[in-house]
Amino acid sequence: RSRGLGDVYKRQPRPPSTPSGRGHSLPVASYYPPCDNSVVFTGDSFFFTRGESTAHRIRIRKRVEQGRLIKLARGVYYDAGKLQAAQPSQRFYLRSLAVGIAGSTLVGRSAASLWGLPMGSYNGPVEARGKSSSPPDIIRRYLSAADIVPLTIGDFRVALSSKAATVLDMCRWGELVEAVVIGEAALKRQMISLDEIDSLAENRRGCVGINKFRGVRAFMNGLSESPRESEVKVALFREGYPPPIQQANVLDAHGYFIARPDFLFPEQSVALEYDGMGKLLGEYGMTPDTAAKKERERERKLISEGVYPIRITKESFASGLWLTELHDVWGARAPMRGDRWRGGGRAW
Repeated sequence: RSRGLGDVYKRQPRPPSTPSGRGHSLPVASYYPPCDNSVVFTGDSFFFTRGESTAHRIRIRKRVEQGRLIKLARGVYYDAGKLQAAQPSQRFYLRSLAVGIAGSTLVGRSAASLWGLPMGSYNGPVEARGKSSSPPDIIRRYLSAADIVPLTIGDFRVALSSKAATVLDMCRWGELVEAVVIGEAALKRQMISLDEIDSLAENRRGCVGINKFRGVRAFMNGLSESPRESEVKVALFREGYPPPIQQANVLDAHGYFIARPDFLFPEQSVALEYDGMGKLLGEYGMTPDTAAKKERERERKLISEGVYPIRITKESFASGLWLTELHDVWGARAPMRGDRWRGGGRAW
């Protein structure tokens, strides 16, 4: 665990009876779901005016006036209908790409978006390298030239911060949750290694925000298999809970495997499992009915071994109901026997 973690990111007040805490190509995801921007990105939806004839510029201007094109960056326009139909994070991706095509070096959230890292519903200002004087929809940040790499997307070649530099800078500049989500996604997809990010951080010691990175680094173990799992571990930390075990194997009395919950509190005999929609939509090679039956069977076996399972859904996460349920059962159960679980790693 990183020293001074609680000083870097302030915890929320603990609930009553809660224990205190102790040249590149686009990446391909493994377990961690990719961010699919291909549904909106097509090269023929971009239009350019730089270096074109006066007649061409006039045609582009008329299309803008008619609402058929939208200007994304200097000299770069995009099909208005496709842009408006895109999700917020996809619009941010396109705006960032346009700024990169226009000649700026992308950093921070914009670089993370182009690397295919999860951005949730973010659609804020584009982040680029340079001095502060820029349009209001672009945030300029400092980046060493040594951390800049090229990336080819379709027919376009842009410059942006390297994968490791992007993760490190998100830890320095971003909010805790988004930094953990992006950092763990990069680890899970094997885009970076902990040794690589630690080495880069050592080279940047003394940089603004490096202490924030050290706080985020404590959460980056590569064990979260979805953005929501990363969000769950940050929520547990902020609520004052001790670090659970991620991806531990739970065994029955005969030593046979029962389940591998996302989070396990062995001292409390409580397991947390996030029910992502993908499990019930056939993303794991089985029908929804089969997936649901297997989930219920695992839950039954956990209960039979004295482990209380708490299922976290999109709705219960948003409402905080799962935290209420965890609070209600905390301290009410005997610890698990040491031979009933193994493997996994501390969440922070």
